[in-house]
Order: sequence, then structure tokens, then C-alpha cells
Amino acid sequence: MINVLKNMNPFFNTYTLVFKNKDIENEFQFFFISKYLPHLRFCMVLSIVLYSASSFLDIVFLTDYYTGWFWRYISIVTLFVIGLVISFALKGFYYRYWKLLNLFYVLATAWGFLLASAVAPEPVNYLLYYGVLISMVFNYTFIRQPFLYATLGGWILFGSYIFHSLAFRIPQQYFIFGLAYTGIMNILGMLISYFMESDARNSFLLARNLKIESEHVEAANINLEQKVAERTSELNEELNKRIKTEEKLESYREHLEELVRTRTSELETKNSELEEFNKLFVGREMRMKEMKDELARLRNELDTVKK
Repeated sequence: MINVLKNMNPFFNTYTLVFKNKDIENEFQFFFISKYLPHLRFCMVLSIVLYSASSFLDIVFLTDYYTGWFWRYISIVTLFVIGLVISFALKGFYYRYWKLLNLFYVLATAWGFLLASAVAPEPVNYLLYYGVLISMVFNYTFIRQPFLYATLGGWILFGSYIFHSLAFRIPQQYFIFGLAYTGIMNILGMLISYFMESDARNSFLLARNLKIESEHVEAANINLEQKVAERTSELNEELNKRIKTEEKLESYREHLEELVRTRTSELETKNSELEEFNKLFVGREMRMKEMKDELARLRNELDTVKK
């Protein structure tokens, strides 16, 4: 059993359930009271209601001790009302001392039942130890008291019951039954409280690790988004440069085409002029040839006349 407990979680002490890392322990304590503060307030209200209901039985069966019942009822209910007010008005104080306050409420409630048992007539006084069992149930389970404080409160109640039974000479058979039931309740309560707090701490640790991993993932996503944004900006810049380059190339192409058209037009004009000149030159040559032929003919005729 001890080996099983030791292997439950390496992050907190096996016996005290306190986290080995002080910062994590402080973080858990703040998380725990912040989460269960509304629940603890509800427990105080419910305690007032249930204690009032049990006090009704005092009126029925302890009519000769009405004054004692009244002051016991007023005292216990007043303590719970003060605690409820403190949880609202002095939240910082309550956050710091809520475990001690809960321990005090449990002990005061149980001692109130033992006090009633001391003055109640037989055999009712032998049955009021049930109030101690109810206080133990609240101590170990409902008020979410940490294991160490719940265990301390449970054994104080167990010792108080033994002291009360011996001091007021409770009959042996009632004492043995009460001792057995309160002892069994105490041991079961310790186990319940231990595993409840262990589960709460494991759940907190899991949620904390998930939060840390989520923050890492979020940071990685942000970093990735920044890189994507930077790369997108670079690509947009490259694209803009390429577009501008293509625009310049297109402008150069259009300009070159215009130059080609202009040069082609100029060449065509020159070509036309050359063709005209060539025609004139060919005509001149033909005319000169005709004139040479005519001159040769005249010379021939002249030679003929001379003969």
C-alpha cells in the first residue's frame, strides 16, 4: 500500500500531499481557494441550516435545558455568520487562514454536540455523539479541507470524544460502540480526504501542464504567424519588384516597337527615295545611250556625205 502511494505522483510528498516545488504549492493553494470559495460559503450557510434543524431536536427532547441549548445555538450560528461575513469583507484574510477557520468551525460544532451530551438526560446524551460523526463527515469531505488539516481535526474530535466519554462516565457499551464508529469514521475519512486531495492536485497539475503547453503552442503559433507574415511581406515585395520590372520591360518593348516602326518608316521613305533616284539614274543612262547612238548615227551620215 505504501509503495502504491509513493508511486502515485513524484511531484508532491506522499504523506503530506504538499508539492515539492514551493511555487507550484503556492499556486495550487491560491487556485484551490479561488475555485472553492463559493462552495465554502455554501457550506457555512448549509451548516447554519442543519445546525438549526438539529437544535430543534434539543427543544423537543431537552426542554429542561432550553437555556443551554439557546446559548449553544447562538454561539455556533454566530461563528458561522462571522465566517461568512469575513469571506466577503476580508477576502485576503480568509484566503490566508481559511483552513484554520474551517478547522475551528468543525471543532466548535462537534464540541457543541459534546457539550449538549454532557447536560442532556439519559439516554439521549448517549446518542449525541452522532453530531461528532456529522462533524467528521463535513471535516473530511464536504468542506474540502486539506488532508493534513482534516486529519488533525478528525483526531482531535476522536480524542475529544474519548475524553468526554471518560469524564462523564458514559456506559461502557455506549462508549465502545461510539469509539468504534468514530474510529472507523476517522480512518475512512482520512482515506477519502487523502484521495480527494490527491485527485485535486493531480487535476491541477494536469491543467497547469496543459496550460503551459498551450502557452508554448500559442507562442509557437505566434512565432509561426510572424514568420509567415514576414515571408509573405518578402514575397509581396519580390512580386512588386517583379511587376515593376515587367512593367519596365513592357515599356521598353513598346518603346522598342515604336523605334522599330519609326526606323522602318524612315527606311521605307529612304527606299522610296532611292527607288526614285534609281529610276532617274536609269532614265539618264538610257537618255545618254540614246544620245550616243544618235551621235554615232550622225557621224556615220557625215562620213558618208564626205565621201
